[in-house]
Amino acid sequence: MSIAEHTAAPIHVHVFDDGVAPRRKAKLLRLASRYRHVDLTFHSFQQMRFDACLTDWYPTRAIFARYFIAELFPEYALALYLDVDMIVEADVAELFELGTEGRAVAACPDMGLGRVVDVDQHKTRLGIPPEHCYFNNGLLLIDCDQWRREGIAEALARCAIERRADVVFPSQDPMNIYFAPNAQRELPQYFNFMPPHGDLLEPPVVMHFCWPRPWFQPRTMGGERYWGYARRSPFIGELRWRLQQWRLEQVRKRAQRLAQGMREFFWQKSRHGQPGLRTKP
Repeated sequence: MSIAEHTAAPIHVHVFDDGVAPRRKAKLLRLASRYRHVDLTFHSFQQMRFDACLTDWYPTRAIFARYFIAELFPEYALALYLDVDMIVEADVAELFELGTEGRAVAACPDMGLGRVVDVDQHKTRLGIPPEHCYFNNGLLLIDCDQWRREGIAEALARCAIERRADVVFPSQDPMNIYFAPNAQRELPQYFNFMPPHGDLLEPPVVMHFCWPRPWFQPRTMGGERYWGYARRSPFIGELRWRLQQWRLEQVRKRAQRLAQGMREFFWQKSRHGQPGLRTKP
């Protein structure tokens, strides 16, 4: 929805379908039909040559679909991959004009990596040179011809399997291992801005909601933009219900923690001969 409203050029959206419910497919098709310049196609995972080992060791195989884009679309020379937890705030045609400068892929630095891991230690564990710009693979501009010519999909799948004991991010770490040192084109950060993990001098083209998630925390940075699109989508009822359920679950968890804390408090008092509950939790 957001990409359609900011990009005037014809858009063909390809959705990797790993069990999307029919009712949700119908909603997506209905949403796409609002825009004359947008086509929407679903692709079953049966069309992809997933290595059995790749899908056996990690339960969510959808994260590996980006590896096989060049193989799945032999007619494309250049393709743009976007994670589903993104909104587009400007014309992404600029990315195709920038291109990859002869590299196999173009991507943005992962501005939120340091909040999850120690960046230097993470690079050392993966065998990545310190000077490598560790990138986030939520937005990828892919030179499909080069991927097919060099067999990059199979190389990435093999790397994911062989290094599975070392990786923290199952699809992203293998890409950084393979493309290090700096074999990817580094894109400006505004093409993959992760609120609230930094500041930009220019308005973001793409906002990437890694954490916190605005569908659970509407007041997070960029949440008003997300809900602006959500309110005009066929999914607004489901999104509001999920938000309500998430809030109820948080209340339940807080009540459990409070009750546990009170039990421990009174038990400690009883151990020291003070009045209180005499039963151990």
